[in-house]
Amino acid sequence: MRADTVLLKPTKEQEQELERIALHTSLLWNEANYQRRQAFLNKKKIPQLFTPVQPPQTLGKLQGDRHRQRSSCTEKA
Repeated sequence: MRADTVLLKPTKEQEQELERIALHTSLLWNEANYQRRQAFLNKKKIPQLFTPVQPPQTLGKLQGDRHRQRSSCTEKA
């Protein structure tokens, strides 16, 4: 296996966006793991990848964040 390492030099805005994406990715990952753990503990079928399940509670918050960001960007312009 081969791996390449690159050094990113993002601007402040790009760095903030990357941090936001990383945060939301971890929130979604944690929510998926929580749902799988709950299913296991309750002896229910464990959701598999790409299996439609109840949307995570954090998803609405993420969409709301993006909506607020877009509207705040258009207001500043």
